[in-house]
Amino acid sequence: MGSEIPQLHIFFFSFMAHGHMIPTVDMAKHFGTRGVKTSIITTLANAPLLSNTIQRSNDLGIEMDLKIIKFPCVEATTMLQEALEQLLRECKSDCLAADVFFPWTSTDVAAKFGIPS
Repeated sequence: MGSEIPQLHIFFFSFMAHGHMIPTVDMAKHFGTRGVKTSIITTLANAPLLSNTIQRSNDLGIEMDLKIIKFPCVEATTMLQEALEQLLRECKSDCLAADVFFPWTSTDVAAKFGIPS
């Protein structure tokens, strides 16, 4: 009786601008084609921009989903740390791929939860 290897789950967290979100989704799809479950962390305002791409990927057998975090305004990017930490408490992630515009993701958040970044 062989033991199953658990599926990896990577969270992708990019700056909330098209020039950052599009390559992040492409990278997530790349991992997804290799059997890794991927979750794109975004805001409620940006979710509709990604929903069709996520659905098409799922239709092709690529396991992707959206994780929505609260984001009150553009000036509040530093407030995202608390929302990200709450999401990581609720959902298990094996890795966090984050945008360079959020330097605190690897130095503070990922380290706090013992997640490679």
